[in-house]
Amino acid sequence: MKVAVATSNGQVSEHFGHAPGFTTAIVTEEGITDVTYIDNPGGNCQAIPMMLAGLGINVAIVGGIGGGAVSNLQANGIEVIGSASGPVEAVLEAFKTGTIEKGAVGCDHHDHDDHDCGK
Repeated sequence: MKVAVATSNGQVSEHFGHAPGFTTAIVTEEGITDVTYIDNPGGNCQAIPMMLAGLGINVAIVGGIGGGAVSNLQANGIEVIGSASGPVEAVLEAFKTGTIEKGAVGCDHHDHDDHDCGK
């Protein structure tokens, strides 16, 4: 399974669209391989999901995320796991072992004036 984690300074980013980048990895029961960091290409709530889909991502792990981005990820066949936090390595390990908590998606931790996509 190919996973992308919204990343900020080695931690899960609090907001998908504002994350400086994404850590991608192949995660199987046997291990975590092909770990790569990709800069956020910017754009609207369609650009990042399309980029991740183009990379073959199956799961996006995020802290918070707006409704438009969730819809666009899901439309591209990408499962969204929200409310994640902590070091990216620990989150990938929790995903690998099946112990990651599949929290709510959506962002309610800040004002949405900067969103124009499915507030």
